[in-house]
Amino acid sequence: MPHLSSSRSRSLVTSMFCLAACLIAARPVRAQAVPVISAAQANLPAGELRIWGKNFIASPRPHVFVGTDGGGYVELPVVSATTDLIIATIDPLTRPATYGLTVLFGTKGVPIAVFTAAIGAVGERGERGEPGVAGATGATGATGPQGAAGPAGPTGAAGPAGATGPAGPAGPSGPVGPMGPAGPVGPAGSAITSLSALNGTACSVGTAAGTVSTQVAADGSISLRCVVPVTPPTPGTGLTADVPTADAALQFVLRPRAVNMTKVCNGNPTGLFGTGACAETVPALNGVTITTEVHAVTTTTAPFGFTGTLGTNTLLHITGQTVGSDFSCTVNYAGPIQLAGQMAFVSSTTGGPLDQVVITSLSMSPALSLSGCQAVSDLGGFLSDVTNSIAGQIANDIRRPICKSELGAFELCLQ
Repeated sequence: MPHLSSSRSRSLVTSMFCLAACLIAARPVRAQAVPVISAAQANLPAGELRIWGKNFIASPRPHVFVGTDGGGYVELPVVSATTDLIIATIDPLTRPATYGLTVLFGTKGVPIAVFTAAIGAVGERGERGEPGVAGATGATGATGPQGAAGPAGPTGAAGPAGATGPAGPAGPSGPVGPMGPAGPVGPAGSAITSLSALNGTACSVGTAAGTVSTQVAADGSISLRCVVPVTPPTPGTGLTADVPTADAALQFVLRPRAVNMTKVCNGNPTGLFGTGACAETVPALNGVTITTEVHAVTTTTAPFGFTGTLGTNTLLHITGQTVGSDFSCTVNYAGPIQLAGQMAFVSSTTGGPLDQVVITSLSMSPALSLSGCQAVSDLGGFLSDVTNSIAGQIANDIRRPICKSELGAFELCLQ
């Protein structure tokens, strides 16, 4: 809304008043209730002027004007109108003052309602008066003579001792003493420059001593484990079914390695108009490359539950045919494989010592993705077949039983 000082708006209001007067004088007005404004309040921060009253004519919307005799009037946009409330928009920068308020209702007879509203913190300031003239200062009177001193009165008797008063408030604190001499420089502390610096730090699991091992997963998750070395069993005495031994066995089960993968084919790529593809690792003898990302033993008693994450990043050679067109490409097959299951300690002989560790249950959730060959995305089921083949080869390899060698290290059991 423009500031309330426009001469053009003042002329518009004057013309409307004249039009209203002429219409009233020119023709009889039907009997109707006269609109009356009872209150008005402006909320400048919200840019809103509310006008209350009675007998308002809501349709068509009335016209609202505010201003001063010296500064002119300006029309405010009307947001809504009822028979007892009109809401108009007002400029938040309107100068605080007392304004005239006029509402025109656009029906026959042009009813008008007027009001005086204080908008802002204070009303409009009036003209300042001329300063008054100071009156003349009167003359100083004469000083009177000093009277004579009266005689001293007799000394009164000493009164009884008063009761001990309460302790006074504590005095202010004394000034701060001078700073003492600086102490000797202590030895430099050890700084950790990387997480790998924690590897080998002493730790313990119960009464068993071990060392810290740090592991970083593919998603950036960091885990710290206290690895307790397993004392190699004397050949023929068997294994101890406890958490440290289970953890050492799990490290071997999920070790990095290559798993053989047979050629996987989907569809019929050999027909004249066939559609299909075959995939095999590059080179074929290397198999699927497996890496260990993170693992953990999740229970403290047998059978021992475990979780783990394997990774693969394997090159696959894919050949095939789509609608009669041959294609050949080398792609990268990568992603995490989530594992969960249980392991148990068993004996290779009836009634003999526990000398083998086997995976008794296993679930796998491969999340592998293939990139680098647009053609295979059009072959329904091909990616699923490749994923299932890789997961099956890994599952078969993990389920092979492991034993302790004479040197105490885990290895695949001799068949």
